[in-house]
Amino acid sequence: MVGVKVTKNTVAKGVSKAIPIVGGVVSGGLNFASMLPMAKRLAAALDKANFDYTEAEALSDYQEVQGLAEETRPSDKATGSRKMAMGKFFSKGKKTAPVALQTEDSIDKIQRLARLREQGAITQEEFEAKKAELLARI
Repeated sequence: MVGVKVTKNTVAKGVSKAIPIVGGVVSGGLNFASMLPMAKRLAAALDKANFDYTEAEALSDYQEVQGLAEETRPSDKATGSRKMAMGKFFSKGKKTAPVALQTEDSIDKIQRLARLREQGAITQEEFEAKKAELLARI
């Protein structure tokens, strides 16, 4: 009787500790199996992406940044020119939208702001300020 009771308690404690472990393994396996195809598709899409950035451009940019980092700061004028050079460097790859697209985008934003003003979501002053800001960009 004592042996049966001890065996039952030992088995019950062992099973109660094994169930969470088995559940974790099963859950982790299901997550891994469901996420693996998506991870492979993402890796393939990133491999196919065309970033238009060659090894030569990367080396040139690295050398340019190193040159800017090695400069000393003798005056505010030199600091200003360094900031301009860094600005040109970081905006090198950026492409701006054509003026026609910028104009259409600004007009759409102004129309949306007008609807918000009519609904009472923004005040007339807020509308005028934002409208002036958008028109200044055109």
